[in-house]
Amino acid sequence: MKSTPLADDETVTKAEADIIAKCSPQFLFDEYTFLSRGLADEIISRCLECKAIPLIEYFKPYDRWLFHSLGENGLIYKKECASLFPREPVRRDESDYEREISELLSDCGIPHRRQVECAAGYADIVSETTVVEVKLQPSHDVCLKAIGQAVAYRATLGVPHAAIITLYHIPAWMGRACRQVGIRCFTRKSLKEMAEWLMEAPK
Repeated sequence: MKSTPLADDETVTKAEADIIAKCSPQFLFDEYTFLSRGLADEIISRCLECKAIPLIEYFKPYDRWLFHSLGENGLIYKKECASLFPREPVRRDESDYEREISELLSDCGIPHRRQVECAAGYADIVSETTVVEVKLQPSHDVCLKAIGQAVAYRATLGVPHAAIITLYHIPAWMGRACRQVGIRCFTRKSLKEMAEWLMEAPK
């Protein structure tokens, strides 16, 4: 596995960000394997801009993020380290993921409804206190849409809280944007945390 050496500092410099912004996803995939969180965010953003899907996941034994697979132009490229992250069967659409979340909420005794119609559209999941928007792969456009939907559904349905759940990684910029408008973000790995938060959310 090839790897570009990393400084101990997690912050990506402007010079590094400028270089990444000029590189193709394939070049980044070939040159980078072990990443800091900041570098992973930059590479994910660049790949999504180029309509490529990077798979970058945290590997605890190394305390680093591993860029192990890349989907581009209908092809999937994998490094040997991809075997460290066995994939689950691919869901056909968001409704499958939404159903899984709904089943977890039911198991936790959290009353909720799915596909709730309101003036702004259809909210994926609505509890007594919270509207939850469900997305799969958080591309730039999908993230922007999810934030707008969560804000609109929260206001239209008159609930005090909103959350967005994605299947995998949440881009750093999305996390910052959501915090500014009072939206909580979760991934599949933090679904139990999300359920605990829902149970404690004030009305």
